[in-house]
Amino acid sequence: MHLALKLFVRLGLAILLLLIAIQPYNWYCQITNKCQQFLLSYYIPREAGNDPFDITFEVTNYHKDIIFYPSITEVKEALAGKKYEIFYHVENLTKKVIYLSPKLIIEPAYAERYLIRYQCLCSRRYKLNPKERIDLRMEFEFKKEIENDETFSSSQEQNKTIKIRFKI
Repeated sequence: MHLALKLFVRLGLAILLLLIAIQPYNWYCQITNKCQQFLLSYYIPREAGNDPFDITFEVTNYHKDIIFYPSITEVKEALAGKKYEIFYHVENLTKKVIYLSPKLIIEPAYAERYLIRYQCLCSRRYKLNPKERIDLRMEFEFKKEIENDETFSSSQEQNKTIKIRFKI
């Protein structure tokens, strides 16, 4: 076999094995919450969109013994294809252990299919010891394809707001 072809086949097999090895690691991270998932798409640069929109962050908290709020309340003129990071502060005011599982709600609903979550509070259960305070990180971006969505592109400028809300 030609030397270049051998090298190409070996390189392809190495990449395939790497991708297979990453998947169980990501499942372990998702189940245990002890590590951060490894997503190749995070490291691939993307071109930012041209149509700015606003992102607002809200929390619906039904527990009087938990303080839960975002570090910022909005991002003005956000662009699709650009990564954003937000921290949520959570504090247990009681003298007992509390478990919480935040539920993610995206409004308008069509925008959820364009959301790429690199790190999210959703799908996880957090344990808060008495009087403990933690900061939870969410890192995300919206796919550039959102600009081609009829609902998004037909929205008036003042109505181009995507709301990211967590409910506990």
